[in-house]
Amino acid sequence: MKRIKVGLLSKKRGNYKLQERLSGKENVIDLTNNEVEHHKHALLEAGFDVKVIGWDSNFIKKIRESNIASALVNYRQPEVVPEKEPTPCPPDVCE
Repeated sequence: MKRIKVGLLSKKRGNYKLQERLSGKENVIDLTNNEVEHHKHALLEAGFDVKVIGWDSNFIKKIRESNIASALVNYRQPEVVPEKEPTPCPPDVCE
């Protein structure tokens, strides 16, 4: 049986860029590649043929040349590295 070919668009979300500006690049964990791999693995397990396509100024041309049936965009909110460990709750308040 022929497998449906799906394009998975990989794009660093604008939220990451905003968080990097606000918190500093070193304080933001960009998990875009991890998320793309997660989606790719799930699609492969579901029986699709997957083509990862990087999001750049040429992505529409890449989609057309890939001869895919559908294109999916990964999406994940950025995670900000905490500045320090949270302060433990005082025993008289948390008990």
